[in-house]
Parts: sequence; C-alpha cells; structure tokens
Amino acid sequence: MRAWKVAFLRGTLGVGLMVHRAGAQLGPNGAPITTGDYAIDTYQGPVLASPRVTGMSGAYVAVSEFVEGNTQNPAAPAVRPDYSYDHLDYDIGVGVTFPGTITGTDFFNTGKSHTSLPSTAQDGFVFFELSGNLQLGPWGIGAASSVQQYGLESSVGSSDRLRTTLGVYNLQVARAFYEGQLVLGVGARLGSMSVFNTNTRQSTAGSILQSFGISPELGLLYRPNGENYRFGASFRAPLDSGVGNDASLDNVLYPDSATPLYLPSRVSTPWQLGLGVAYRSGRTFNPEWLDPSALTRPLRDTHAVRAGKRNALREQEIRNTRGSLTERRIRLAALDARLADEAARDEAELMRVERETRLRLKERFAALTRRYLLVSAAFFVDGAVSNAVGIESFFERVVNRSGESATVSPRLGIESEVIPYWVILRAGTYLEPTRFSANDAGARLHATVGADLRLGNWNVWGAWPDSYVWRLRTSVDTSRDYFNWGLGIGGFY
Repeated sequence: MRAWKVAFLRGTLGVGLMVHRAGAQLGPNGAPITTGDYAIDTYQGPVLASPRVTGMSGAYVAVSEFVEGNTQNPAAPAVRPDYSYDHLDYDIGVGVTFPGTITGTDFFNTGKSHTSLPSTAQDGFVFFELSGNLQLGPWGIGAASSVQQYGLESSVGSSDRLRTTLGVYNLQVARAFYEGQLVLGVGARLGSMSVFNTNTRQSTAGSILQSFGISPELGLLYRPNGENYRFGASFRAPLDSGVGNDASLDNVLYPDSATPLYLPSRVSTPWQLGLGVAYRSGRTFNPEWLDPSALTRPLRDTHAVRAGKRNALREQEIRNTRGSLTERRIRLAALDARLADEAARDEAELMRVERETRLRLKERFAALTRRYLLVSAAFFVDGAVSNAVGIESFFERVVNRSGESATVSPRLGIESEVIPYWVILRAGTYLEPTRFSANDAGARLHATVGADLRLGNWNVWGAWPDSYVWRLRTSVDTSRDYFNWGLGIGGFY
C-alpha cells in the first residue's frame, strides 16, 4: 500500500509539473522557450518576389501589371497591359530566388551576426514563385503561389536540423470599371507552414509541425486613360493558423534532452497595408484598352438581326401550303442553299473584320515609344503579432520576441528600356525594418538591381505563338548582412 501511495504522489506531481510548464509564460529575450503558449511571426522582411518586383525594391503596388502584380495588389489580374489585344487573354510567370550566400549573413535581421545553417544545406534556402492570370473582357482571375524553404540548425548544442517550408497562395478575382480606369480586386490568401527534422534523434516521424490558415485581401488601382501616373492600394487581413502535429507527439519534443523543443500554439502573418504611386515618362503609361469584342459588336449585332430574318423566312416557307409535297421540298432546299450562302458570307465578313481589328490593335501597340523611365514608390505597414517569436528563435529554442509593434517599409524603384526591344534595366532601394526589439542595429537599407534580356523566338513545340519573344529576367538584392539573387523567364513585350 505504501508503494502505491508513493507512485500516486509521483504521478500527480509529474502531471502538475507538465501543466505548469505548458501554461508557463513566454520569458524575456534570451531565456529558453519553456511553453507552447506563443506564436511564430512569419513576417517577411526582405523583398522575396519575382525578379522584376525585387529589382524595383518591391515598389510595385501602383504598377500592378502582369502576373508579377498578383502578390503585390489583388487588383492586378484585371489590369490589361498595353500589348493585350484579345478579349480572352492569359499570362504565366515563373521565378526562383537563391539566397545561396547566407553563410555569415543575418537573413531574418534579428541582430545576430549570422543565421545558423547546416554546413551542407545551403540549398535549403530556396524561394519559388509561380503565377498565372486569365482575363476575359474587364474581368480577371489570378493565382499565385510563393514557396519559401529554410534549412536551419540550432546553435545551442542540439544536433537537430530543422527544415521549414512556408507556402503563401493567392487566389483573386478582379474587375476593371469606367473603361479600365478603376480596377478593384478581392481575393483569399492561404498560408501554410511545415517543419521537418532532417536529422531526427528519435524514432518519431520527420514531420513535427503543420499549420494552415486563410484570410481575405483587397486591392485597388487607379489608372486614368491617357495619363502617365497610377495610384495603388492593397490590404491583407492578418492570417492566423492553428498548429497540428503528429498524434504521437506531445506539444514538446525531446523533453528529456538539454534542449527540449516546445511547439507553438499558432503561426501568424500580420496584416499589411500597402500604398503606392507610379509615374512613367516617354511611353504612355495608361493607354486605353480597346476590347476587340466590343469593337466588332455592331457587326455581330447586324449579323444577328439578319440571321433572325433568315430563320423567319424559312419558317414562313415551311408554313406555305401551296403546291405538292415534292414542290414544297424543292423550294425549301433552294431557300436553305441561299440562306446558307448568306450565312457563310456573314461569317467570312466577321472573320475578316476581327482579323483586321486585331491587326490594327497590334499596330497601335507597335507604334508606342519603346524608351521610357518608370519611377514607382510604395509604403508598406505591417501589423503587430502578440506574444510571438521569429522562425529562427523557434529553431534555437531561445526567446527573441518578434512583431511587438507595427513596422513600416518605404520603397522606391526605377525601370527603363535602355536598348529598345533588347534590354530593360531596373534598380531601387527599400528600408527593411526589424521585427526584433533586441536588434540594436535596427532597420537596414537595401539596394537592388535587375535586368530583362531578350532571348529570341520559340513556340514551345507549337504551344505558343510563333512570334512569341522570350526574355531572361534577373535580380540582385544586397544589404547589411544580406544578399540574394533571382531568375525568371517570360515574354519580352
């Protein structure tokens, strides 16, 4: 009986200790994380986007064109570029960023001398973006996926090598109003985070954390026809997602080790407000988009009236009771042949007018001046995240509070087609605030450059038009304790 009482008391004390530890408060900066009652702040400080957006330092909310705009302004899918001369149009884009020289840099701007990396996992830092737009008249549907992969290791004596994948997925619907001068967009932002231990010390599964959440986003673009300026705005609501993990795992991993890993209660991306203005000299920034379907609508309406008259004439002939059955059949066959000939002439006329209309729109685009200078400025505000640490802090198991207050990031970018039809150059600068109060170095100023280089024509084995011109797009971003470079491929317009 005495042994049973001792075991009961020990079990009660053990449960009480676990409850106490699970309900503990997040300690001060520098203290070990001994509770699951905290969030991971997934705020993105550096501009990690397509090479064009990165080359312009993220000052793109008022440009908002092509698929690059999908991640910057939900109104972008309905913004018609000046080369668009089809009622139904589409665009796709692919970009890859390689922050491969992370060693010796402070990737997350925490104030540490360098980000802790596995010596063999430089390829663990990869950022991939895939975007696409489908446009139908004034409507646009856009989708974008941005996947960021981090490979990190703890510097507090643990041999764990954790790799996390952050996914941000945007799905948007937008519409242009007032002859394309005002564009509004609405969408959903989906966020996911997965953490894997690539050097697990236990017989548990490599996946240790999964989270998923969704939040709305809004966008606006004002682009008055014939003018050379634009105003843009975007708002993304905060994205909070709960954390799920393997059912066999507790909220703390490796509890008997010197460096237990407490899993967070949530993963949070702060709300974001973006405001921007852009001006382009030389080439007209906002040529009015002319819908070829609208230009040919009068002719199609005329043809519809004529088709109605032909149907009425045929119905009248069918009701005609004069003559024998054979005679009526002969007259109907002759009428059908004449009506079919008229319908064929109408169809040929419509095809000719549509072809000529499209050719005139192409000539209108070709007549635009190629040389231009685009200057764009943006201002982003990101909200606070309560009781949160950064991704690196979570890996380190050491408190480094993140997002205690809202942060502001001003941005400026320029772009110019310096060699018509061949080379576009861009450059910019932006201020990356720090989310960490313990970072005495504070915000850091970035410098970015980028270029588009014409490659040549290729129809991708018949899937693209024979006249399609491809380009290689590059970007470089450098700052204090930071460097990355990116590549993209797409059309040269």
